[in-house]
Amino acid sequence: MTRAAPPRPQAGASYREVLANREFRGLTVAQITSECGDQLARVALAALVLDRSGSPFYAALAFAVGYFPAVFGSALLGPFADRLPRKRLLLGCDLARAIVLAVLAVLAVAGTPLWLLFALLLLTETFTAPFDAARAATLPEVLTDPRAYLTGSALARILFQVNQVVGLAIAGVLVTLLSPRGALVVDAVTF
Repeated sequence: MTRAAPPRPQAGASYREVLANREFRGLTVAQITSECGDQLARVALAALVLDRSGSPFYAALAFAVGYFPAVFGSALLGPFADRLPRKRLLLGCDLARAIVLAVLAVLAVAGTPLWLLFALLLLTETFTAPFDAARAATLPEVLTDPRAYLTGSALARILFQVNQVVGLAIAGVLVTLLSPRGALVVDAVTF
């Protein structure tokens, strides 16, 4: 008696297949741009604070402030992604972040108290949690095939991890070339 071979698992969708989806491609470009902008704002503010205060501690604090809302804001603001129309929430969060970041760029001058710059970065990043939750909730609607959804989710996670390194490097170059304030203006325009 011969044994039948076990069934072979189905292969997942390829990255090319999921990127062929126009809506997923748009979400992916928005993700990359948004995450690069987040890194740019953090590095620019840290450089600005270091320049103004001369304190590495305050510069590190300025950098860390950009991460606080991701840790605490997700639990508080993430549920809005289920209560509001997702596309409107995505656009609204980006618009709010662009406005606050533009104000931050305008106020990034010598006379502005550092606490105000910290508060504006914190406010800007607060809108990241509902944006990310709405984007994640939109993925199954955009990639309806379970194989495509798994591949798309994996690609989004990979891009997030890559951007943690590449985004910081790009941010460092832009802050060096343009000045911290110039980098903040670039970030506001990318929205």
